[in-house]
Amino acid sequence: MIERPPLRIDRIDRLVRAQRPEMLVSRILARQGVAVVAAPPYMGKTFFALEAMRAVAFKSSFLGHFPVARAGNVLYLGNDSPDWDIATQFDKLIGLPDPKT
Repeated sequence: MIERPPLRIDRIDRLVRAQRPEMLVSRILARQGVAVVAAPPYMGKTFFALEAMRAVAFKSSFLGHFPVARAGNVLYLGNDSPDWDIATQFDKLIGLPDPKT
């Protein structure tokens, strides 16, 4: 049998004192922690993640509206597209010409 931790019940006074974490991308992404982008297929998850990577890597605004606090390294873990497809999408985001044209 699996031991489960006891159920934690938060009191309102603890929630009122809760502090918002330091943000890397204003109102979107905390500086520390793990972020997961999840949605049904073809909803724009890959574009969203690549745009966040571009904004952090180049310290520019995310989607043109959300400032990035500082530039940093990024790690993208994905399994829904082959590497060449991700690279092509990222090239478009940073303004590189399509190699086919």
